[in-house]
Formats: sequence, structure tokens, C-alpha cells
Amino acid sequence: LVPGKMKEEDCAYHRIVAAFSGDDILEVSNASDTKGHCGSNAPAPIDRRKLGDVIFRDPAKRRKLNGITHPLISKVMMKQIVCEDFKPSSNDTSIVAVDIPLLFEVGLKMKLIFAIKVVVACSSGIQLERLINRNPDLTVEQCNKRIASQIPVHEKVEMADIVVWNNGSMDDLIKEVEVAREKILSRKHGYIGI
Repeated sequence: LVPGKMKEEDCAYHRIVAAFSGDDILEVSNASDTKGHCGSNAPAPIDRRKLGDVIFRDPAKRRKLNGITHPLISKVMMKQIVCEDFKPSSNDTSIVAVDIPLLFEVGLKMKLIFAIKVVVACSSGIQLERLINRNPDLTVEQCNKRIASQIPVHEKVEMADIVVWNNGSMDDLIKEVEVAREKILSRKHGYIGI
């Protein structure tokens, strides 16, 4: 949840800092102005890398973090979806897309909200290679732990309504996305068939 971009009651910052008070999760900052964390003064931003190290070493702590963030993310997401439905941000809006990295991990409730589930997938080898390249400070073991904390890609592919394969070039991906877009537009009314 983006600090400074939401109402205080929708912000997870203070809850996360309190829940992980025994762990080193804050950025080391020399900045005197720390305003912006959910609209209030805060000691320092959360260091996502440090928090990641903590939660990917300990499944119980990962569940604790998810228990704090998932309800808030769901609340903010649903507010945005409803707002878009009643007051579209564009005259051409007929579809609302939501990017949920852990959709299948969070359970049935979230999966039922969305009529069409699209998974962007790649081979496990490419997945590991990309994670290592994106996070050169992580070890291969740390990258493998992060991947292992999620449902395997091949299982997500089985649960998806539409799969966008991302094993190749950017041109290949653009073609896959266009095919997926056409499939979505042909089914855009989802369950209610309006």
C-alpha cells in the first residue's frame, strides 16, 4: 500500500512496523523530513529488501504480513473498482483490470470477484533468471525461496482463463497480449452476461 497516497486508516505502515518491531526492516535514512508515511511523521520508510528477507525466511512472519496487508489491499482495490464502475476515468472504459500477484494464493474469495483471470507465465528457468537479474543483491537461494513461497507457475496456468506466455522477446509478448486482449473483449461481461 503506497504511503502518502491513501487515507490513514487504509495504510499498513504503522501496523507493519509494530508487528515487526523486533526485526530490522526500516531503511537507514539521513533525511530529516520523514513526512509522507500515511500522512504522519514516521521514523523511516520500510526497506522492502529487509522485510523480504524476514518474511521469506519465516512462513509464520509471511502470514503475519499478509494478514496485515491483504485486507487493506482488498479494501482499497474494491473502492477503486467501484469508483471506476460509477465514474469511469475514461469515456472508453469498459473493462477494469487489476494486477494481483498472489491472486491464487489468497484463496477462493478473491478469485470469485473476478470474471476472467489472466496469468502471465514463463518457464521456471526464465522466472529464476529474471528474478536474479532484477535483484542482483539476492543470492540464488534467496531467489529460490521467494519463488517457492508462491504456487508454481504451471499450477497457476491451469487455474487461469487466459494465459499470456512471456518466454520470448518483447515482440512475442506484444503479440501474446494482443491475443489475450481480444479474448477478454469477446468475454468482457463475465458471469452476468449483460
